[in-house]
Amino acid sequence: MKKTLLKKLPSTQALTLCVVLLVIFNLILIGVIVQKRAEKRFYKELECYVDSSCEEFDFPKAMVFAVIKAESNFDRYAKSSKNARGLMQITAAALEDINRMLSEDYTLKQMYDPEINIRCGVAFLSVLYRKYENYDTAFAAYNAGQGNVDKWLSDTRYSYDQQQLYYIPFKETKNYVKKVNHYYQEYQKQYGEN
Repeated sequence: MKKTLLKKLPSTQALTLCVVLLVIFNLILIGVIVQKRAEKRFYKELECYVDSSCEEFDFPKAMVFAVIKAESNFDRYAKSSKNARGLMQITAAALEDINRMLSEDYTLKQMYDPEINIRCGVAFLSVLYRKYENYDTAFAAYNAGQGNVDKWLSDTRYSYDQQQLYYIPFKETKNYVKKVNHYYQEYQKQYGEN
């Protein structure tokens, strides 16, 4: 019959092992608690920035949180292979448009600042929504660019009415729009927006 590890060890060694394991477990638990508290503080901080930007640009709060979740999963230091940065993954090309629109001179480095990144992202989303008058089309343009979306809207394979996309030819963009809508439903419940 096999003896367990604790039975093989002398009693003082077994007790030492138990104490060490208990200390390790407690340190992990404390780390998780501290991280959760930091996440809650960060989320509350983000909520202030989202509220402010949504009020400034008249855009739904739940949609902004859905885009942040889809773009960066709330990683303020996220950087994509296309050099998009921050929570809302702002690219250099989008930032040029945003700076013109807002009469600002933001830099790509500033896109790691949550307050600035959210303001820029919400401003851009609101412009895209006003242009396309459809959230899914605006999300597609946010992901694939306005040039691609404009081409798709003028192509009867993708749009029957030149206003709404019925088929998105880029798999990444199609999945992105689905993902944002999924997260939007979750945040919509949280914030009670219609």
